[in-house]
Amino acid sequence: MNKKKAQALSLTIFLIGMAFIAYFNYWWPGILLVIGVPMAVRNFMMKKYSDMVTGLIVFVGAFVIASVGVSAQLLIPAIFVIAAIYVFLKNFMGLKEKK
Repeated sequence: MNKKKAQALSLTIFLIGMAFIAYFNYWWPGILLVIGVPMAVRNFMMKKYSDMVTGLIVFVGAFVIASVGVSAQLLIPAIFVIAAIYVFLKNFMGLKEKK
């Protein structure tokens, strides 16, 4: 699938997710899923599997952690550390996408 269609589908999922969290008034931690799932779908459709898995781990993991009551003071730094480890591994340790 081309980039334009992947982005259109991702935006569609995002907007539907925003409608759900607005209707149910479930902004936190619902917004984590509304951001993470469309990004994962877009990455999957563009065959960026490692980006997809990382995004799902970060956003769905953060959603689960926030749902069980872990404070944002711990959650936000954890998200940044996971993202930093991913960037390092991808760029310096040779994690590459298969083409």
